[in-house]
Amino acid sequence: MSERWLRCLVRKGMFSDEMVVVIKILSGEPVSFFVPREWVAGKEGQEGQVKVRAFSEDSRAWAIVPDESQTILAVDESQFVAA
Repeated sequence: MSERWLRCLVRKGMFSDEMVVVIKILSGEPVSFFVPREWVAGKEGQEGQVKVRAFSEDSRAWAIVPDESQTILAVDESQFVAA
């Protein structure tokens, strides 16, 4: 498992120390999460990146979102920012 940047849409959170990130899951559906501001790179209302923990299993790319629940998502490998 490694930390990687995942492309997302960045929106304002409810509190000053958080942001909302909208991530496209493998099916193409957008899902949104409240995450700590320090895990987000980008400006509100624009495309940005969120730092996730990433791993591969069963020939799929997975991302663990830094939200309160540590949500695990199947994502397209192309959504990760190249190192």
